[in-house]
Amino acid sequence: MTIQEKQGVLSPGDIVGMTTALARRPPAKPEFLGLAKYDAMVSAIAECHSIDEVKNIHDLSIALEKYANQAKNYDAELRAMDVRIRASQRAGELIAEGQKNGTIAHVGQPRKERSSETTILSPKKLEELGISKDQSSQWQQLAGIEPKEVEKQLPLATGKRTSVKRIIRESRPKRDPAREREQKLETFALRIWGRLRDLPTITEDMPLKEVVGAMNKQLVDGVTRSIPKVRTFLSALEVDLEGTSHRRSTGDYQRGTDSPGPTGPNLAELNGGGNEPAREDPELVR
Repeated sequence: MTIQEKQGVLSPGDIVGMTTALARRPPAKPEFLGLAKYDAMVSAIAECHSIDEVKNIHDLSIALEKYANQAKNYDAELRAMDVRIRASQRAGELIAEGQKNGTIAHVGQPRKERSSETTILSPKKLEELGISKDQSSQWQQLAGIEPKEVEKQLPLATGKRTSVKRIIRESRPKRDPAREREQKLETFALRIWGRLRDLPTITEDMPLKEVVGAMNKQLVDGVTRSIPKVRTFLSALEVDLEGTSHRRSTGDYQRGTDSPGPTGPNLAELNGGGNEPAREDPELVR
């Protein structure tokens, strides 16, 4: 054991040496996964300031995880998995920093031409660093999650196997059906208000009789079929509005809890879309 290992710190040279040793002679037991070694690797990840260093730790932890699994050493496997995820998180931070300061190329970014008079250092591409586009994307997403949220989902915190993808998925905002319904009700209410507000202004520039005269047979038939539905809808709307006004005046009204009138057609019908379902909020679908 080196002095650095005793102090709980692994240098890049130590990490490379461990990786090489594993590649040449896989240990019969996952000896590198004791608590002292785990603590040293976690400390090394925090001290990493280059992609190469943290990538070496990431690759080493994958090998250690595999050997621990083969040896049926569940605790050692969780420690290696924990290290791998921490290394992925740190790599995501370094990739984001590198792309911001120009030392790492963005995906699809062309190389700069080298000048004969001045030396221009081209940013390194992900493939040159041994990192795939998917890894870069996932690692940066992981790095963007609140550290405390990541910590509580790590294998040693839960005692269960996990992955970068799962942590990202579990950290997304949870769906709130009640809030989603309230948002849809608000959207529908604004749509009704807007259409009724604009209806009287449609024929301000053109007399209604002339507008009707310009309709072809298909339009006439469509409007004729819609008039009874609109009439029924407006009647039901008027009844519901009167009821809502009464409940508000008596303090018996609760926002979002009153159901729509039973006889009126839904807005999708009036919109010509049949029973078209309401669109999902794109932020919630992700």
